Amino acid sequence: TSFTASRGRTRQALVIVQFACSVIAIIGTLTVRSQIDFIRNKDLGFDRERVVEVPILWESRSISTRFTENLAYRYQTVQQAFLEHPAVTDATAQRFPQGTYLTRGVHQVEGSTQDYTFGVTDSDENFFRFFGIELVQGRLFKNREVTLPEGDVLWVGDRVGEYVINETGARILTSPDSGPKEWADLIGKRFKSKEREEWGSIVGICEDFHTRTLHNGIEPLAMNLNPGGLKFVLLRVAPGMTREALAHIEKVWDKFLPTRPFMFTFMEDRLNQDAYSTEIRLGRMLDLFSGLAIFISCLGLLGLVSYTTETRTKEIGIRKVIGAPVQSIIRDLTKDFLKLILIANVIAWPFAYFGAREWLNGFSYRIDLGAGVFVLTAALSITVAVILIGYHTTRAALADPVKSLRNE
Repeated sequence: TSFTASRGRTRQALVIVQFACSVIAIIGTLTVRSQIDFIRNKDLGFDRERVVEVPILWESRSISTRFTENLAYRYQTVQQAFLEHPAVTDATAQRFPQGTYLTRGVHQVEGSTQDYTFGVTDSDENFFRFFGIELVQGRLFKNREVTLPEGDVLWVGDRVGEYVINETGARILTSPDSGPKEWADLIGKRFKSKEREEWGSIVGICEDFHTRTLHNGIEPLAMNLNPGGLKFVLLRVAPGMTREALAHIEKVWDKFLPTRPFMFTFMEDRLNQDAYSTEIRLGRMLDLFSGLAIFISCLGLLGLVSYTTETRTKEIGIRKVIGAPVQSIIRDLTKDFLKLILIANVIAWPFAYFGAREWLNGFSYRIDLGAGVFVLTAALSITVAVILIGYHTTRAALADPVKSLRNE
C-alpha cells in the first residue's frame, strides 16, 4: 500500500540522517585526534624534555620587592643551589615559560622611522644553551654582577638594552626574504622600546622557536637580560632521576622560601595538556558523541533491515523456489542498504569538511585535511553496516522457502 511505501521511505530517510550524523562525528573525532597528535609531536624549536618549571623567583617577589631580598637579583646563588645535586643537570631562568603569555611592545630600530611590534621576554644568558637554540649572528647579552659582603652575587642587569632577536624579527627589520648575509648589518644597530627614551642595541640573532601555543605563528621576538623581570627557574632533570631531582628542588625551595608552599610544573605536561585543554576536552566529547551516534545509527539500520526483510519474505521464497542462489539474494538485499550508507556519507562529507576546516583554521600550524580521513570514515561505516546487514539478510535468505511462501 501507499502507506506502507511511505513508512518504508521514512525509515530509510531516518537511517540516512543517523548515519550522516555518525560520519560527521567520526570525521570530527579523527581530525581532533590527529591535530592533537601533531601538536604533541611537532618540533617547537627547543629541547623540552625533562624540564621542571619552578616559579621561585615570582613567589619571592610576592614576599618582598627589596632589591637585596628579591631572589631574581640573587639568581646566581639560587641557580648554584639547584645544580648542587647530580639529578639536576642544567638551569636557566625566564620571564614566561614557553607556550604561555608573551608581552608585546612597539619598537624602533636605527635607520628606520617605522614602528615594529615585537614580543618581549627576559631570560638569563644560559637560556639558549639550555634549550639548544643556536645563535645565527652576533653574541649573547652579558650580565653585570655585584658581590655582597655576605657572599651573595647580585645581578644588576646587562649593559643597558642589549637585545637578542629571532630570525623572524630580523626579517621584519630587513625584508621578508632576507637571510644571514643581510642580517649581519643589524648587529650593533640601536634598538629600543618606543616607550623608553634610552636606546639599546641588537647584539645577536637566534634561531626561531615557538614561544606560544601552535594556535599562533612564530612572531618577532626581542630578548634581553633584566633580572627584575625573571619569574621562573627552569631545571633539566637527569634521565631516570625525577624523584631524586624533585626532592632536591623542594629542599632548595624551602631553604630560600620557607614560608611559601613548594610549586613546580613539568614543561612537557604543560605543553601537551594544559596548553591544549580545550582541544583535549573537545576530543573526549566527540569520542562520546561518536559512540552514541554510531549506536543509534546501528539500531536504526537494524530496524530497517528487519522491516525490509520481513516485507520481502514472500519475494525471497519465490526466488529460492525458482533456483536463485543464496549468494545472489544476499547480494541484492545488501546492495539496497549499502546505497543508503553511501548516500549518508556523501551528504555528511561537505558538512564535516567545512566544520573541520573551520576548527583547524584556529591553528597556525595544523594537519592537512586530506581525503584519507573521509575514505577511512566511509570504510568504517560500510564495514559496520555490512556486519549488521549480513546477519539479517543471510538468515532471511537461508529461511525455508515453504514458510516464506506461506507468509502473507
